[in-house]
Amino acid sequence: MTPPATSDARPRVSWESPRGHGGVAVGRLIGSDREQFDALLAALSSSAAPPVGSIVHRSLAGIDDGVIARVDAHSAWIMPHGGDRIVAAIDAWLRPRCAPCDLALPVRAAFPEATSDCEALALDAIARGASPRAIALLLSQPALWANPPGPPHQPARTRELARLLSPARVVAVGAANVGKSSLLNALAGRTVAIAMDFAGTTRDAVAARIELDGIDVDWFDTPGIRETDDPIELAAQRMAALIVDGADLVVEVCAPGMPLAPLSSSSRRLIVSTQADRDPLRQSRESREAAVCVSATERTGLGDLARTVRQALVSDEALRDPSPWLFHERLATAP
Repeated sequence: MTPPATSDARPRVSWESPRGHGGVAVGRLIGSDREQFDALLAALSSSAAPPVGSIVHRSLAGIDDGVIARVDAHSAWIMPHGGDRIVAAIDAWLRPRCAPCDLALPVRAAFPEATSDCEALALDAIARGASPRAIALLLSQPALWANPPGPPHQPARTRELARLLSPARVVAVGAANVGKSSLLNALAGRTVAIAMDFAGTTRDAVAARIELDGIDVDWFDTPGIRETDDPIELAAQRMAALIVDGADLVVEVCAPGMPLAPLSSSSRRLIVSTQADRDPLRQSRESREAAVCVSATERTGLGDLARTVRQALVSDEALRDPSPWLFHERLATAP
């Protein structure tokens, strides 16, 4: 499968699988110049380029273990794990080493009824499982890009709205027995984390994808912070600190009589007080300092919390802005 000859003979890459919807992602590499194509595969796998007709297990760019299937002299399939961040990291490694390509072409083939690249890309984004709040916004984009009322590329807004397509990471931290696991279960509407009345129950990070006020987030419930000699708990707390470092939003959980645990220095913080049924008048210091008070037992305050988290991640202003949204990189170079 040799691509058409162009002035740029570097290989080209396209991702054929929807992001975040499978355990394995599938990317396609093609190149007209055999020498350059072999060199890319060798660099990608930190080994000799796989021979034609072979399927090999390799480390991909030192980012993730995966499979390379060499179809012929000019094409190969790469299959890393399907997590959004893994695919994005491998894609970021490949892009500078590959020729620019019209990313809309495979999407237009999937949506032949689309009247423009923008419409095809919007339909593709919706099909890949965008947050509910993204759907109306995406459907409005073809008309906005055809006749923009304002500048399309606003970096801050673009970063915010990207969370409608790739779920943000929300990490809940707090002292042991403060109610983090019960809070996650209440928000998810199902039992995700084990909640008990004694400290040290959560000894690993538990994650669930949940919808909060119309946006999907990946919510992480971390082990409670407390003094302990248990090596397993200590290792879990160190892991929690690493997860916090990569968070888009840190939810610091306290409860009446149980202050915040000093773990996060993140500027993107939200203080939440649980067990509001114990302090309905918000008389405790912890309740007064919290942005939101909730009760997982009585399921009160959960809507306020969902709305507050959504606004911290994707503001009302970003959603209401009538200018075009740069929701796909292809649109940055559209004529």
